[in-house]
Amino acid sequence: SYRRKDGSLAPVEVSSKDLEVRGRRLRVAFVRDISERRAVMDTLRRTQAAVDNARIPIFWVRSDGSFAYVNDAACAMLEYTREELLRLKIPDISVQGGPWQERWRQRREANATRFERVHRTKSGREIPVEISISVMRFEGEDHALL
Repeated sequence: SYRRKDGSLAPVEVSSKDLEVRGRRLRVAFVRDISERRAVMDTLRRTQAAVDNARIPIFWVRSDGSFAYVNDAACAMLEYTREELLRLKIPDISVQGGPWQERWRQRREANATRFERVHRTKSGREIPVEISISVMRFEGEDHALL
């Protein structure tokens, strides 16, 4: 920690490097206030915890139908671990047929935000689900948030 002029403490990051200048060995230290970075990281951790622990299943789906993210409730509902579910795609859990790309295109064109489907759990049990979808652009790629 670093004490500011006003007496408050600030978290800091210190890095140093040894240099040789005119035959003398010197150590240069850089001290950086990381208060803002720490605040941002705390907010991200709280947001991640809120999403992970939400009682409703949340799926973040790429345009190819693969899962970019799933929360704990999604894993519990479908009886998969997070690692297992992240290796699957929508067609692996959806009972209704049809290629994902076509369904994705239809949902986007119709601007459909709510619909019903039937999903299959890891044990093979079929469960009806009501899906609310939001499409967002992230890092240059469209994603569906279900």
